[in-house]
Amino acid sequence: MINKIRKHSTELTRAGDANKLSEQLNYNGARRSYCPTNAYIENQPVNRYDSSLQLRQLRSEMVRVAAVQGPALDGYIVTSDDEHQSETVDPHDMRREFLTGFTGSTGEVIVTIDKAVLWTDGRYHIQADHQLDCNWILMKEGQYDIKLQNSRWWNMIDDGI
Repeated sequence: MINKIRKHSTELTRAGDANKLSEQLNYNGARRSYCPTNAYIENQPVNRYDSSLQLRQLRSEMVRVAAVQGPALDGYIVTSDDEHQSETVDPHDMRREFLTGFTGSTGEVIVTIDKAVLWTDGRYHIQADHQLDCNWILMKEGQYDIKLQNSRWWNMIDDGI
């Protein structure tokens, strides 16, 4: 009986792996308006936020932590909620907004050494496109082959984003 269970679970794993391989993962995100910046220097949205400094500081800290404490940080995840997972977030807990400049109520971020990605749902596609600078890849959930962020974070880090 145990051998049959093991054999059956192996077959399920193989089938699951086959489905994973055939699935196309899109890490390029949506086409961005007014990007690259140098091509549209005079025509940037007025509410676009320059996140260059925040990204540079975060990436510097990721490298410093790796040098001082050991294993490197492959990615840094910032969610929309606070440490208590409250429905409304106090201004001092708006980490995602501080890092990205995106003020929508829903959006998750992953930052690696060379990429920065924000996921948001259909309510905020246009707003995110205008508020995020060209340092960011915008993943518009519900469009094309963009999957929900939670199921993709670890795949992105494993794939080197």
